[in-house]
Amino acid sequence: MTSLPMSDSFTNKQSNKLTKDFEQELKTLSPEQKLLFFESLQLLKKRKYILLIGYLLALMSLFLGIGMVFYMYAGYVSGSFSLTLFLIPIGTALVIIMITNFIVKHLKPKRRSHT
Repeated sequence: MTSLPMSDSFTNKQSNKLTKDFEQELKTLSPEQKLLFFESLQLLKKRKYILLIGYLLALMSLFLGIGMVFYMYAGYVSGSFSLTLFLIPIGTALVIIMITNFIVKHLKPKRRSHT
């Protein structure tokens, strides 16, 4: 197998350049702008965390729900298969994702008093 000729060195040089540029841009900001920037980063981190938790809950509900449906059908007589029961775990996961997206969409930064 062949590797890309400049994969490691190129990304390291590019990363170092971006880091230096970012540090220079941060130095040019006023203290109020820095505070606003870091608050927005914290809000973004909180949003990503809430989305991750929501997606994991939706995945768990899918696995548990479909597992329960299969377990219920294992005890029944053949011929009584109902596809609508499989829609319940999918609907539950959909509702969880919708609620998570609603929460994330309505997150607001903390209001500071200007005193």
